[in-house]
Amino acid sequence: MEILPLPLKPTIQITNPTTCGGTNGSIKLLASEYMASSYLVNYIFNNDTVQKEIAPLNNIIEITNLASGVYKINSIKNGVTGCQLNNINESRTLTDPPRPINPEITVDKLTSCGPATFNFSTSQVSGFTYSWKLDGNPHFPSTSVYNPNLSTVKKYVISLTQTQTSTNCVSDISTKEVEVFTAVNATITGKTEVCEGYDEVISAMANTGSGEYTYKWSTGETTAIKDLKTLADGFYSFKVTITDKNNCTDEATKEVVVYDVPEVKLEVKLVNGIYTIDLLNQMPSLKKFRYTITKISTSQNFMSSESINSALQYGFEKGQSYEIILSFTTDKDCIGESQVLNYSATNKECKDYLVSLIIDNKDVAFNAFDPTLVFCEDSIFNITLVGDEPGIESGKVLINSVIYDLGILNSKFNTTINDIKIKSDSVSYINLNLVFRILDEGNFIDLPCNYRIRINNDFKPEIILDAINFCFSDTVNVQVKEKSAKKDQFYSG
Repeated sequence: MEILPLPLKPTIQITNPTTCGGTNGSIKLLASEYMASSYLVNYIFNNDTVQKEIAPLNNIIEITNLASGVYKINSIKNGVTGCQLNNINESRTLTDPPRPINPEITVDKLTSCGPATFNFSTSQVSGFTYSWKLDGNPHFPSTSVYNPNLSTVKKYVISLTQTQTSTNCVSDISTKEVEVFTAVNATITGKTEVCEGYDEVISAMANTGSGEYTYKWSTGETTAIKDLKTLADGFYSFKVTITDKNNCTDEATKEVVVYDVPEVKLEVKLVNGIYTIDLLNQMPSLKKFRYTITKISTSQNFMSSESINSALQYGFEKGQSYEIILSFTTDKDCIGESQVLNYSATNKECKDYLVSLIIDNKDVAFNAFDPTLVFCEDSIFNITLVGDEPGIESGKVLINSVIYDLGILNSKFNTTINDIKIKSDSVSYINLNLVFRILDEGNFIDLPCNYRIRINNDFKPEIILDAINFCFSDTVNVQVKEKSAKKDQFYSG
């Protein structure tokens, strides 16, 4: 009986795969007596039992086409003798080439306010290709640069692996999160044309964004509302920057024209014998005017009608104080008010009134010139008496208890008596006494003719000539002035 030997326990050598995921790894079992034509090798690979029949080469049993993993050699059986060596229990691990390092992702921004292109990149290394994914979905190109345009408001996850072309080894995954926020849309509301000093504002607002807004105006304010009331006239351009809680910003610009509302001062002056309120300095930009005059003692208001003339004729009552305000409209339809003028009415010299009494051919008439009277305490008249009547021998005038001689020469007279003062609210008389020398039944006799001129200096003054005795029988009424709506105010007629 022949006893055959068992296969010897081998020396084990391994060759790792040369590519990641490749199957060109091997395990060599070395023993000098492996000279049979074939051997059965039993081993476990990743917990699976495998049996392979292998023909040795140069006393080497080589298990080929192996992938990376853990191999455990259990037994070797001589295919010729049938003798089997058990319980070898030798384990070896085959590994792929090392993985490339994880690529580092850089990006030009981590957030955007509204749709934007994000520029991702990694270092370009020779011999590597790259694989980008957007939220897990592959995106090309496979270069070191990736520039997606992201528009939906959300967070995005960008992932990247790099593969070494020589080993086909792939790095672990690198990721970068970016986010698209809702864009801020800034606007400015309000008027583009305002009047100086008006209580006007412009308001900044965001139509979109993420709330919790802050504001910054080009003029320094940090509120949503900008006040225009204190601006002088001129052209302005305002810019506001609105920022939300995500630090998204937007700018808006508004141009505003502020029209001039001038500073207006008033004066009271005497024009053509009438108190006239007017602008201290004329201003061509003003086009409409309305006065409010308040008598301070009674708080009684007088408001004029709106007019295109700045001047207003007004009669002030003696000894009273008034508050005068002018409301005006400019050529840009801005409405303003003048400075308040406080005016106290004092006595003013009245306008002279010239009255001529003409006696000619026994007709008596008055000529009235410059028929203007202004209310005041005393009215002052200049009376001119003119006569050319045959037979007049002499004549005198009695005024305010003063006798004036007419200075008749050749039946003619032309005499002016100045500064006849007539009290207001009174009636005064001028007595004109003429003596005519007439022929009566062959004899000359002196005939006195008396005229009385009555002057009513009330608020509808008039001068009345009464011809009495038998000289003349007519009465002539000469109206000097129409009475105004106010007791203390007269208008020229």
